[in-house]
Amino acid sequence: MKSDAELLRDYRQRGNESAFRLLVERHSTLVHGAALRRTGDPELAREAAQQVFLLLAKNAGRLYAGTGVAGWLHRTAVLVSASNRRRELRRGRILKRYEDHVLLTAGPGGERWTEAVPLIDEGLTCLARKDRDILQAHFWQGLTYQQIAAASGSTEAAVQRRASRAFEKLGVWLGKHRAAVPAGILTAGLGTLTQPATGAPVATALAEQVLERLPRLTASSAWAWRVRETLAFGKMKFAAGFLTGAFVALLAGTGFAKGRAEAREEQARRRLALDVMEARNALRTLTDHAPAPAPPARRPLAEIVAEAADHYRNESDPAGAARGEILLEEILPEEVPAALALLGSSIGEDLIGMSMVPRLISRWRFAVTKDEAVVWVLENVRSAQAFRGCLQPAVSAWASKDAAAAREWWRSRTDLHHRADAFSIYHAILVSYSPERREALWGELPSLAEDERQAAENLLTPAVRNPEARQDIFSRISSVPDERIRASLLKRTGQTLAQVDPEAAVAWVRDLPLTDESDALMVRAEVAAKLMDRHPLLASRIMLRNPAGTMRDLWMAKFGGNLSGKSK
Repeated sequence: MKSDAELLRDYRQRGNESAFRLLVERHSTLVHGAALRRTGDPELAREAAQQVFLLLAKNAGRLYAGTGVAGWLHRTAVLVSASNRRRELRRGRILKRYEDHVLLTAGPGGERWTEAVPLIDEGLTCLARKDRDILQAHFWQGLTYQQIAAASGSTEAAVQRRASRAFEKLGVWLGKHRAAVPAGILTAGLGTLTQPATGAPVATALAEQVLERLPRLTASSAWAWRVRETLAFGKMKFAAGFLTGAFVALLAGTGFAKGRAEAREEQARRRLALDVMEARNALRTLTDHAPAPAPPARRPLAEIVAEAADHYRNESDPAGAARGEILLEEILPEEVPAALALLGSSIGEDLIGMSMVPRLISRWRFAVTKDEAVVWVLENVRSAQAFRGCLQPAVSAWASKDAAAAREWWRSRTDLHHRADAFSIYHAILVSYSPERREALWGELPSLAEDERQAAENLLTPAVRNPEARQDIFSRISSVPDERIRASLLKRTGQTLAQVDPEAAVAWVRDLPLTDESDALMVRAEVAAKLMDRHPLLASRIMLRNPAGTMRDLWMAKFGGNLSGKSK
């Protein structure tokens, strides 16, 4: 089947009326439907459709190769229909709104969709040409995204992303014109617009009427057409030559002026360099005989600690903690034990024990050699909240020197797990591991305790952000023998993948390495929830591929019916 461009070229060069008839019959539904929705009057719509196709015949030689015929026809139909309607209004005739049309009676969404239908065509004309062509080709010409991608030389994923953005832009435009329609209703409504606004007899009659009014393309007129094209090409060559000469002359003048300006700047730079050299020589002569300045006196440690503590205690100052941290930067890492001793009983205060002391311990890590910070926390911190905040930086300082020893100690101190955040401490220890040691964590997952395993999963799964490492991560997850751990890894991996590559996430959840279908549904629901806010069409694709009742029940149980995808 010949494309629109081939049919138009055949008519333009050979005067083939059969080719033009086929173009009219192919796009009569699109043009007549747009005119009818714009005017609301069948007679005006039929007249506008004839004018559009006559304009196509008249301007066939002016359309450049990249112009889509369907998009040009739709935009022209909207403009011609608007012009006709204004003309009729100026004559004083009152038009009755076309309420009995199937697009207004059968469209989804009730009154909201009825109010939006007359504005759909105008909203489409406000979109970019590529966005408008994709929506028209998919919804009004019945082409799939794969066929559109093949015709435009793009990928199916790129076409789907452009269509999703076009939906969002159209919805925003309708909202600005007080005809806001939800995304689901807009998608379904555009699907109803694919129903033909004209039948085959009407399309045939329209083609006959257009061809009757079409000027005959005789041999002399074809020759005159070629002469006009040749003259136009000659004018373009002359204009291009004239502009090139003018541009070269402009460059020559600019280059001459630029050369003179650069010469003046070079002279100024040389004079400035001589002045700077003389000033340096004079300054050197003065400083050689002047005594060396004394180094600035350092504030006492006790004064720094006391002032920082006052800032941390000042709850009325929103920037108090920030000022305190700036003062703590003056304390050297080896002075941290002395600074903690100066605090004394103030460590028991909530604002000091939960904010200032953890900050000091974090600076201590640069001077600590083993478990000194941990020992100090166990012996001196008594407040439950302060202990929870101080133990993590202390263990992290130890792990930066000897991660294996810190991990074994924390495993053995199960009596402390209820007093601190076990997951965060395990994560702080595992972050200190070398890349080679992290690889070994894959084999240790089944034997780890719950908090340690979750920390290891949280450390290993973000590697899926790298496209080159994804296949290796998927293979490692599939080889984990415990299905419960495998499902947890798949959930974390799917959530991360949905943020960095939504298309890949949708394709990935189709075949999950899980034997329990409920676990697989849970992973798909988590991925769909991540996609719901920014990519609702992709999220709906995941949900529609699964049993409707099961996915709905799971969604309601997990998110409480919150369709925005955010859990309570």
